[in-house]
Amino acid sequence: MNIETFPEYAAATRHEPSFVYIGEVWEMEILARAFTVLGCANLIISDGLSFLADRLVRGAPHDPFVHVSGVDDDHGSVDISDHLLDDLKEGCAQLAVAIAKDQCSSTPRILDAAADHASRVCREICRLA
Repeated sequence: MNIETFPEYAAATRHEPSFVYIGEVWEMEILARAFTVLGCANLIISDGLSFLADRLVRGAPHDPFVHVSGVDDDHGSVDISDHLLDDLKEGCAQLAVAIAKDQCSSTPRILDAAADHASRVCREICRLA
């Protein structure tokens, strides 16, 4: 692509993604594990959310999407990029339905405590501006 062909693009100012404080690493891991247990076959989630869940569960590098303060501390705080926050909010809406179905089944795969905690975390995520 020749940038001069798109002068409106060339003239546009570009900003680094902003980050929103979202919670603690261990809360995000519980949320990621809930997504993992239910599996992508049961949830249609974005690539960004799949990436985040994979990074958190496996402890792999997650920048530039997520900043963790106190990386060596499981209780470190998490800042998440705003575009991934939109993915996460959409995923939480789907996760709420999936958790309810899982908990109502005769053989639930998610422990009650983890399901309750994931629901609470999602509720807080959905309240973020």
